Amino acid sequence: SEKTLQADYAQPFGKKFLLETGVKTILRDVSSEYTYDEYDFATASFVRDEARSNVFDYDQDVYAGYGQGTLTLGKFGIKAGLRYEHTQVGGTFRDDASNFTSQYSNLIPTATVSYAKAGKYTTKISYTQRIQRPGMTFLNPWINTSDSLNITYGNPELEPEVSHGFELGYNTFKKFG
Repeated sequence: SEKTLQADYAQPFGKKFLLETGVKTILRDVSSEYTYDEYDFATASFVRDEARSNVFDYDQDVYAGYGQGTLTLGKFGIKAGLRYEHTQVGGTFRDDASNFTSQYSNLIPTATVSYAKAGKYTTKISYTQRIQRPGMTFLNPWINTSDSLNITYGNPELEPEVSHGFELGYNTFKKFG
């Protein structure tokens, strides 16, 4: 299940400045049950292999807040913001003691500068930082040996991947579009 709560607020200050702020919470709860049964020819039935079976409960809670300002100065536009995110992660096995928890925080900046010549063209340059959190599959430390040629397991100590995006754009406008 995933629950998202969000509130945003925007306040203009005259015609040249806009202040935006907000908070967001994402609560993710996932349960993964894996079973491994082997066929017992003596009893003509399937028998559960408890060493290869388990239930994994995973929680990822993200708490965020942001502030962003947009300033218009003639043909120039400047937008800058900062987002704070705090993530709490936890994994619990019902039949094992290899449970884990972790938490981390990130400051995520963004900035854009644009120039617009009305009816002619717009140019902009921007910077954005993005965060990609590892999912349950990559964090789950259970060793899946159901296929001896493809043994898989996760690392609960993985941290999020942070990337930096730069964009340079140019748009032109003509009578036909």
